[in-house]
Amino acid sequence: MRDQLEYRAKQVAWVAAALTAFFIAIMAGDAAAAIYNQSSRVLRAVIFTLVALAGICMGLAYIRYQHAYRELDSEIRAGKFKEDDPSPNDEDWPDVADGLWYTSLGLTTLSPIAFLVAVWWATGLWCK
Repeated sequence: MRDQLEYRAKQVAWVAAALTAFFIAIMAGDAAAAIYNQSSRVLRAVIFTLVALAGICMGLAYIRYQHAYRELDSEIRAGKFKEDDPSPNDEDWPDVADGLWYTSLGLTTLSPIAFLVAVWWATGLWCK
C-alpha cells in the first residue's frame, strides 16, 4: 500500500503540472486574449472555474495521499508491521483522496474542452 500511495501522489503532482501548463498557455499571449474577448463571459467563467476546481481537488487529494503515506511510514518505523508485509489494512486506503483525484481528472479533462468551445465561439461560426 505504501508504494501505491507514493505512486498516486506522484500522479497527482504530474497532472497538476500539466494543468498548470495548460492554464499558463490559455492565459498567455495575444491569441488567448482575442479568444476571450470574442467569446461569452459565461464561457470564460466556466473555463476558469473548471481549472480552479481541478486544482483545488488535486491539492486536497495530494495532501490526503501524503498524509496516509506518512501515517503508514510511521507505523512501519514503529514496528507495527514490516515494510514488505502485504497491505496491513485496506480500510486505511484514503477513499476520499481517490474521490478527489478522480474528480480532478474529470475537471482537468473538461477544462480544455471548454477552451475549445471558446475558440470556436470566437470564430463566429458557433453562434451564427
